[in-house]
Amino acid sequence: MTAERHSFSVRDRDAAASLCVGSGVVRYGGERTAASLERRKPLRPRHRQPLLIATDAVAVDYLQCLVDGWHLQQEVTLVVCPSKDPQAVIEHGLRAGLERGSQRLYAVVECGSRQFWQQLTGQFAKAEFPVQIVACVPTFHIWLMLHFQELTPAIWADAGQLASFLEQPLPVAVTALLQHRESLFITLGDKIEQAVLQAQRLSLLQQRSVPLYPWTNFQELIQFLLKLRDKHNRLQG
Repeated sequence: MTAERHSFSVRDRDAAASLCVGSGVVRYGGERTAASLERRKPLRPRHRQPLLIATDAVAVDYLQCLVDGWHLQQEVTLVVCPSKDPQAVIEHGLRAGLERGSQRLYAVVECGSRQFWQQLTGQFAKAEFPVQIVACVPTFHIWLMLHFQELTPAIWADAGQLASFLEQPLPVAVTALLQHRESLFITLGDKIEQAVLQAQRLSLLQQRSVPLYPWTNFQELIQFLLKLRDKHNRLQG
């Protein structure tokens, strides 16, 4: 009888063990093994790129040349939305960010007015992760102009002249340079600081007076990328 009871207990133990293995949990002595716990963990990407930039096709070459030129491929993901609609660009970026586990989104859009940018900022203030909307009012052309055209005191002093100046076409020679993707970073490199400073001044004008000027906060994205670049350079030694 003792041998029979022992035989049943062994069979029962083996059956229980086989059930546990089939369910993905291996028990021994009433405890889960470390290996079984590891198998039950959800799969996660080995590396999360913390920053996601979403844009339409207008600004993609400019942004890509900075990401490549400053060696930020491990820190930044750039996604392109097929639509130019600002809300579509933001929503496209949010979906991509959730899929990639991103920690922050910069959505680069063209807005008809600063008021519309403020409306979008409020609309996406409670998104799943932080969203900063980078706007060019009325178009991305404004940001490029700030690189290549230095604004004189006389232009700054006249709202109408300033608006007209920033909305005029780029010089033909500059337009030709911007067509060459392989040399775009070299073309822009030493002019980015001027663009940032002039954009900051443009923002101050908007705050002090009626917002009739062309406007952008693109410099905020550039300053963030510069911090990532400096951090990357320090780590590289």
